[in-house]
Amino acid sequence: QRGSESPSIGYLPSDVSAKNPSKMANNELTWEKTTQYNVGIDYGFLNNRISGSVDVYKTKTKDLLLDMTIPSLTGYVSTLANVGKTSGWGIDLQLNAIPVQTNDFTWNTTLTWSMDRSQIDALANGNTEDVNNRWFVGEEIGVYYDYVYDGIWKTSEAEQAAKYGRKPGQIKVKDLNNDGSIDATNDRQIVGKERPRWTGGWNNTFSYKNLELSCFIITRMGFDVPQGAATLDGRYMQRKLDYWVAGSNEDAVYYSPGSNGEAADTYNSSMNYQDGSYIKVRNISLGYNFTSKQLKNTGLSNLKVYVQAMNPFSIYKACDWLDTDLLNYDNNTKTFGSATTLKSFVVGLNVGF
Repeated sequence: QRGSESPSIGYLPSDVSAKNPSKMANNELTWEKTTQYNVGIDYGFLNNRISGSVDVYKTKTKDLLLDMTIPSLTGYVSTLANVGKTSGWGIDLQLNAIPVQTNDFTWNTTLTWSMDRSQIDALANGNTEDVNNRWFVGEEIGVYYDYVYDGIWKTSEAEQAAKYGRKPGQIKVKDLNNDGSIDATNDRQIVGKERPRWTGGWNNTFSYKNLELSCFIITRMGFDVPQGAATLDGRYMQRKLDYWVAGSNEDAVYYSPGSNGEAADTYNSSMNYQDGSYIKVRNISLGYNFTSKQLKNTGLSNLKVYVQAMNPFSIYKACDWLDTDLLNYDNNTKTFGSATTLKSFVVGLNVGF
């Protein structure tokens, strides 16, 4: 029996079922081997009113295990393989403090900051690059390799655009080697990196008598996200776009909307990359802790009533129309568009007997 269909606009629903082939087996796999060196310092001052830690590490990995894209003629999409050698280093900092402490009021705060750097030292096949998997010796795992977006061709540039087989209103990309033509071999380069340059967190807890208010803020800075929503006409993430109009808006960012718009353009992927940096409030909670006197004759050892908001709002987003806190890592890839980070509100009890 056929189930009910939800209405859709622009694309036809389908009842066709299909299976994706699993990864191709690889009988030559070996264990991934990592050597890591760590140096750390823990500190505390003023009776631990100020405390924290500093951790520095360095890693070397060989026989790195990653999913590797393989030719479709094999009947499979990918296989798990030992792809090469990498090296890296990083630093983790934490600062804890009690700025205010009185009989009735206490403020506890914790700051964390992390930075991680890595690069590919060698590929198993002996080459210096694997474009299909976006692996390049000397670069980190997880880079974006594409044409370089250079705006939209203007009416006044019609003659120059024609030399590249283009016309006004179409996507313009850079001719990196200045040979008068655009091709995938010579005119693509690394245009972004998927891993943040640094991450951080700030947690604050304010206690006044039996009341407790806490707030946790997170941040990820200096990373890029590939988001093709601008090229998918009518599918999702609708928003107002600055699109090209001949004679009146020729400095626009986007191509004119239409069935033969960016989604059908050879260079549409060059428009996809967005700065994913953000600062977000992850959690806010307000609670009341009952005293032992209040719990007398109840059979309870402790009781806390609280209200909590998860992901209530963002303080800063480099890309204001996209929630980049929805990333799903799969080795060196990400997927987007499944769902935004959920906002939730909870009323709860913590009970001890």
